Amino acid sequence: NAVLLAGLEILERHTHSLYDPRGAYVPAGRDAMVTRVGHADFRFRNSTAAPLRIEAHARGGILDIRLLGHQRVHKDRWIETELVEKKPLALQQVLDPNLQPGERRRVRQGFDGLRVRSQVCWANAAGVTRCASLGVDDYMKVNERWKVGPDSLSATASEAP
Repeated sequence: NAVLLAGLEILERHTHSLYDPRGAYVPAGRDAMVTRVGHADFRFRNSTAAPLRIEAHARGGILDIRLLGHQRVHKDRWIETELVEKKPLALQQVLDPNLQPGERRRVRQGFDGLRVRSQVCWANAAGVTRCASLGVDDYMKVNERWKVGPDSLSATASEAP
């Protein structure tokens, strides 16, 4: 987000494969992940004419990134995200004979998969707005899973708590 809002050129970016809105640190389409296993990286270029210093501070579960330099960028920058497709989660119920009849226990909370299109926009000094595409990002769905006691499988999915 700091790189996007600073107007720097992104050379390589990979999104996380899952987007859980309950634990997300940024809106869908604005995340980036790195890994040694898949050789995915986040790379950007200092496309300004001035040196750039990166400051990062973590406190209380919040990471604050600041990009410091001398070149002015448009202060009126924002990121727009459009939901292209929602991939609804499914409810999976597994019989557990150790549970009481009618008893249910959630094993995994699910969330929908998403396909989003994002763009970064800015207004110049004359107030003219321009936008540049950030592309389309896909996030897999995670199905919700419940253990259910005998006679619970006949209940409808809408009855699951």
